[in-house]
Amino acid sequence: MEGQCALYCFCLRALVDVPQRIRWTLRQRRSTVGTDRLSYKRLFVSRLDGKLETPEASALGVFFLAIGAPMISLITPVMNRSDRIVRCVSSWVEQPLITEVIIVDWSSTVPVYTDPSLTSVTSHPKVKVIRVENETSFIAQAFAQNVGLRFASQPCICKIDIDHVLVDPAFVKTLAQSYGTKTFHCGTSRGKVEYWGFVFFEKKHGLKVGGYNEAARGWGYDDTDFYKRLRKSGLRKVVVQNIDEVLYHIPHDTDLRIANYIEKDKDASNVANQQLALAGQLAPMSKYTIKKATTKYVSLLRVRR
Repeated sequence: MEGQCALYCFCLRALVDVPQRIRWTLRQRRSTVGTDRLSYKRLFVSRLDGKLETPEASALGVFFLAIGAPMISLITPVMNRSDRIVRCVSSWVEQPLITEVIIVDWSSTVPVYTDPSLTSVTSHPKVKVIRVENETSFIAQAFAQNVGLRFASQPCICKIDIDHVLVDPAFVKTLAQSYGTKTFHCGTSRGKVEYWGFVFFEKKHGLKVGGYNEAARGWGYDDTDFYKRLRKSGLRKVVVQNIDEVLYHIPHDTDLRIANYIEKDKDASNVANQQLALAGQLAPMSKYTIKKATTKYVSLLRVRR
């Protein structure tokens, strides 16, 4: 009984303290931005009504934030870009609200889990490598992203490209407090360039819409299609303006972008995938056979349709 009372008092105190903690976070961010850049409050805008908003929070989200409870699975797919893994993952993995980092290794020539140059990352307690064997191309990132979605253990998903380096840790806290608000977050840079590859959403919402569309082939439109289906399901799309202030995108050329796809014309594949989505062609998530599974590593074989 005494233990239950103590827990109740702790939770009540945490909830009372939430507004102070959030105000402190906002003040800290404003003080580091400077007058010549957009303030923390203006990082967020809803594309549905076009009005600038403060970050939306739910009681559940701010409660988890107040007590520091881990709640996020970070997912990043990769095929033969091992040179970026250490820089990317190292910037995210120490964030307290991130419970796990799932690297989906889509048949890289040198397996991520056994690559000696990546030991500093793969040996981290939070990092789990899921390798899909015997794939000769990326097909579409939808496949790898769905693998990560299925294996994620936490209620919130932060999906990034292996090029995305976290610059401002406060960004993770802001995303976490939106848990339970029926929203999902994506972003644009100052040049109004879409930050494809980054999205924050609740796992149950991603599964409800069927995950990423595996009817797609090659580069392009998989993120847009996923966002549209999330909105159609009743979620509100929140766009992080000037996301390049909190995420750094490691630059690369077009050749690297399409290196692991069969189709080398990214514009053609983008249009083809758009036409598939507009026609309502949605392929379900693939099934896999587990070859090996430990707490740190899973080896899979995709069941061909």
